[in-house]
Formats: sequence, structure tokens, C-alpha cells
Amino acid sequence: MSGTYRTKSQSTAALLRFALGDDCHVATIMEPGRRASFEFRNTHEQNCEELVKRFYGRDPVPINDAVGLLMMLHKVQKSMNAARRSRNGVWRIENE
Repeated sequence: MSGTYRTKSQSTAALLRFALGDDCHVATIMEPGRRASFEFRNTHEQNCEELVKRFYGRDPVPINDAVGLLMMLHKVQKSMNAARRSRNGVWRIENE
């Protein structure tokens, strides 16, 4: 499996960036109505869907670094601001 995983949830985007690293977040795309979608690199080794299912599943997944997770949320929000400022409404990792 390879390709991309998309979510419209800022908290899910922060979780993926926290768990998989900054490089997995490849784009933020602004959509009509000030909504954003976040695109992540999805591979066999880094299965975003499986990670999200585990995190939001029945058994809670402990987060040992709450400050680190909040820092990732801040980075996700910064990517939204950058996408808003861009001509085409898209932020890409290579622009950071």
C-alpha cells in the first residue's frame, strides 16, 4: 500500500504528525468555507488509517508527550495559515 491519506480533522492531523514525523505531512489544502484537508504520506510501514483507528478506538492509547502533541497541532495550524496565504490555497512540505 502506498499513496496518501486525507483528513479534515486538525486533531487527527496533529496526531499523525506527532506519531509519524513532520515529513509525513505532505500538504494542507484550503477548501471553500475556510475548511482545510490535510494530506499525509501513507505507506505499508506508516499506515495512517490503522494508526487513527487505534488512537480513536475502544482502548485508549497513552500519549507520553502532551506538549509534543500540542506543538504538532500548532504546526498543523501554521500550515493552514500558509495555505490561506498562498495563491492556490495549498501548502506543501517542500515549501517549509
